[in-house]
Amino acid sequence: MKLVGTGLRREFRALRIAMQSIDRTLQRLASTNGGPAPTDVRRRRVSLTPKRRSALVLQGRYMGYMRLLKPRQKAQVREIREKMGVGPAIARAKRFRA
Repeated sequence: MKLVGTGLRREFRALRIAMQSIDRTLQRLASTNGGPAPTDVRRRRVSLTPKRRSALVLQGRYMGYMRLLKPRQKAQVREIREKMGVGPAIARAKRFRA
C-alpha cells in the first residue's frame, strides 16, 4: 500500500497522537510509583469573577428550562430574552413548566 499526501499526513498524525498518549501514561505511572512528577504539565487555572460566575449560573438555568419546552414556547421565551433579558425569560420558562 502506497501512502501519498493527505494519507501519509493522516498516518503520521495518528502515530504522533498515539505516542503522546503512551508518553502521558508512562509519566502518570512513574509519578504514582514514586518517580519524579511530570514537569511539563501545564494547566491553565481559570479564575471566575463573581459577576462571571453569576452569569454562568443564569445561563445554566436558562438552558435547563429551555430544553424542557416545546418549540413554540422556546420561541416565546427567546423573544422575551431579547426584549427584557435573561431574568424575565427564565421566569416565563418556569411558568410554562408549572
